[in-house]
Amino acid sequence: MNSKSTFDTLAGVFSTGWKTLKSAGPPAVYEEKTPIAWPNVNFTPPSGPWVRFNVLDGEGSWRSIGSPGSNIAGYVGVVVIQIFVPLLSGESTARDYADAAAAIFQGQVSGIRFSPATAQILNTSLADGWHQINVSIPFRRDVFI
Repeated sequence: MNSKSTFDTLAGVFSTGWKTLKSAGPPAVYEEKTPIAWPNVNFTPPSGPWVRFNVLDGEGSWRSIGSPGSNIAGYVGVVVIQIFVPLLSGESTARDYADAAAAIFQGQVSGIRFSPATAQILNTSLADGWHQINVSIPFRRDVFI
């Protein structure tokens, strides 16, 4: 699994997990909890809550050495979900979204192992108009080389 396939897998998992059932149907209708800003894609923030998704790749290291195709390289990274809610709208909604984002990545997804998530509240500014919480979910993946 290379960097691109890792990103695609993680983005797909988040996109699927960030939906709620709007109508049981038939057919069932799902919608995003909030709009999602994807890396390097044009996005205009709405007036209500929204999130930004990103993956920060870290360093790699050898986990084993052997014949070609049986060497294991380990890679680390962090999924970062930035949650934005209107400034002065309270903490509850932002924390609910932080918990929901963290829950999507609990356990293991397609060979990627996750550490517990942490949430960090950033300083807010009246000029920006947003209260922001970043949820960081460290991960590790191994690749045969």
